[in-house]
This record gives sequence, C-alpha cells and structure tokens, in this order.
Amino acid sequence: LEDIYSREYNRDDTDVYVIPVPYYERNMMGQIDNVENALCDQDGYPDGVKIWDYLSVSIDKLCPNTIIFQNPYDIYNSAVTVNPKFYSDRLKTYADELIYVPYADVADFGSEDGKACRNIKEIVCKPGLINADKVLLHSEKMREIYIDNLSEFAGADTREIWEQKIELFASNGVTTDAPLCKKKTILYYVSGSQLLISRENGINKIRRTLEIFKSNKDNIDIRWYHMSLDDEILKQNAPEIYDAYLELIEEYKSLDIGTYDETEDVEMAMKSSNAFYGDPGRIVTSMIVHGKPVMLQNVDI
Repeated sequence: LEDIYSREYNRDDTDVYVIPVPYYERNMMGQIDNVENALCDQDGYPDGVKIWDYLSVSIDKLCPNTIIFQNPYDIYNSAVTVNPKFYSDRLKTYADELIYVPYADVADFGSEDGKACRNIKEIVCKPGLINADKVLLHSEKMREIYIDNLSEFAGADTREIWEQKIELFASNGVTTDAPLCKKKTILYYVSGSQLLISRENGINKIRRTLEIFKSNKDNIDIRWYHMSLDDEILKQNAPEIYDAYLELIEEYKSLDIGTYDETEDVEMAMKSSNAFYGDPGRIVTSMIVHGKPVMLQNVDI
C-alpha cells in the first residue's frame, strides 16, 4: 500500500487522504459491548504520511474519485467490526471507484495446502470484494486463487467479472505511471418500441449520443446492449428506420469505443457495467435493483 500512496501522492492532480478506520471488539455473542469505546490504530505509518482523524473528515462531502480500503468483512467478522459507515457498501456510494487492497500480502500456495485454501476463503468470499470495482494483488498466482474462489462462491458464469476486476499491482517498488482510476463502463440500450415512436428523432438522438460517447472515449467504455426482439419490431413496422438503425450500429462498431453485446444476458450486462443510459426496459430494472446509476434518454435533447 505504501507504493500506491507514494505514486498517488506525487501526482499534481491528486489529493490523498489517509484515514485510519475505527473498529470495535465483539464479545462471545458477536455483539459490541461499548459503542463508545472505538479503537483506532494510528501507529506504524511511514514518516511523512499525514494521518486524518476519521471524525474530522466527512467522506460524503469530500466526494473522492477513488477510495482504497483494506477491510473486506463488513459485518462478517465475529471478532471485530469497523464502524458501519466504513462498510464497503457505504464506501461505494461515496466514490466513483472503490478499490480493495489486502492488508498484507499472503505467500503463494498450491491446492495441496488445505489449511491455506480454507483460510483464503475467509478473506476472499466477503462483501468487500463483491462491492469493490477493482481488487489489486501482488502476484498472478494469488490473482488466480482469488478468481477461482470467487467463481466457485458466486457461480462459474461470474468468472469473467472477477477476471476483469482483479488486477496486479507491483509491491516491489516498481510501479507504472498509469493512474489507479479506470474507465467506467456505460451500458447503453435503444428500445425498438421507443424508436418506433420517435422514428427520425430517435435516429438523430443515437447519432448525437455516439458523438458524445466518442468525445469521452478516454473516460468511458460503452456496452451497447442489443435484443433481437427490437430488430423484429423495427423490421416489421418501420423498415426505413430499421435500415438507419443498422447503419448506426455499424458506425458504432467502427468507432472502437466499446462492445456490442448480443448475448441478451441481462445479468451479465448489468454486472459488467457501472451505469446505464438509454431507453426503459428490463435491463433498467436490474440496474436499479443492484444500486447502479440509471439515466433515461430524452430524444428531444
């Protein structure tokens, strides 16, 4: 973590706040005996690192671009718990990107090490890793261990999510110049029914939207979600609009600003995206249920 701090602290466009998080010891029943008796370790930090008291900083008002945290457990630790306002699901609402970095590097191990395999599950399969936008680890071997465990825990069909989320960060002092913040993925959907109503206005709206996506390609990736039913609606009822629609899809593909998703897998599209923009549909409901930002398009704007 010191490497990450040094790199980000030395960026001219970055302000870094190091905030030790308060925690409480639980009794044998898993309860907190005294909520007033918060523990907060502020020792052991390298010289020159400014420490901010958690009582003096309002994270929600700070509106950070990125939060890096090290406690993956949230409520699922029978011995101690951090203050609930620092649980990962709360932190996720404060920042554009939530990054989990393990408190300590665990030595690589193989499947024959039964004890290590059992212990790692207690760290990996926790809310912090589920809620994080990115996980930074020290070795490719440990990355595979995390991916295997999370795929087993959440289902084999989620493996692609963990492969995208879990990355390597050198802990040997060798770092890159790339900032930690990565591009957000915007899920984009155009409804055939809506396009049938808006017609030329809808086609022009897509053109304007693609221009906006193109001008922001350094900051966002687009995932254009497609449903075959929309093709049938347009093909049967407005073939001229359908032809214009297909031309815009081909234009989008040529721009190299994202992917064109024809899987019709709502859950995978939702899990692989950070926010939604476009027309109402089933995918919007899924995004809202999972707490992801949704903006419905207005063809007249």
